[in-house]
Amino acid sequence: ANLQALRLHYPDAPAAEVLRFATARKTPKDALKLYRNYLKWRSDEGAPARLQERAAPVQQQAPQFATLGGRTRRGDQVVLVEGARYSTQIDKQAYVAQMCVLMDQVLLKDSDRRIVVLVDTRGGSGPGW
Repeated sequence: ANLQALRLHYPDAPAAEVLRFATARKTPKDALKLYRNYLKWRSDEGAPARLQERAAPVQQQAPQFATLGGRTRRGDQVVLVEGARYSTQIDKQAYVAQMCVLMDQVLLKDSDRRIVVLVDTRGGSGPGW
């Protein structure tokens, strides 16, 4: 029912993208709301150029914070987050933007691939340890 509702309201949307939103919610109403909010976010704060701009401090000062790793047996991309490389000198929204940039690189709209996020929680001594 969720997928049918999304296809009805967004017939030109990529099938794999719509499927992700259809399976993320229990009711068609909730799936439609989630996708509508996503599209709104993508047209403003979540626009690729805007995310890239906001992620720049992380990319410049803490590039190893989150990196693309290998792939799982299914073929899904692994993202490694090294929490100890987090710097309080960088705005937390820059880290969020960097994660979105990485997801955009991996989760193509027409792909059914997923990502696996591994978070290394070992201690360290800042961005350059």
